[in-house]
Amino acid sequence: MVQTLALLVLASFMPAPAAAVDANLDAQTEITTIADWSCEEWTRRRALKERTDPPQMWLVGYLTGMSSALRIDALAISSAGDAFDWMDTWCLAHPAEFISRGGHMYFKTLLDRLPRGPGISL
Repeated sequence: MVQTLALLVLASFMPAPAAAVDANLDAQTEITTIADWSCEEWTRRRALKERTDPPQMWLVGYLTGMSSALRIDALAISSAGDAFDWMDTWCLAHPAEFISRGGHMYFKTLLDRLPRGPGISL
């Protein structure tokens, strides 16, 4: 039930059907997001060292939604801490961007690191 709800919610934010996204998941893919956070805000809030912070929770929800919608367990090779550290570096390099773009790029790096068995193409 939760997975179905996550798929429906995430699919409503995508300009293309979820099944078509995995073939086109690159730096140019645009995904509409709701309640996104700027990298500037991410960096400011991360400096506060809060254990649970809304932008951090938003990011892990976004990544979980991507993984669920695409039915690819990319998060099995990552952790919340890994994602936060990656986003810290990415946001420092791209302060005018939003964390959805960084999350998208992080997810792509995870896809690139996944082992590929016979017949699997991303």
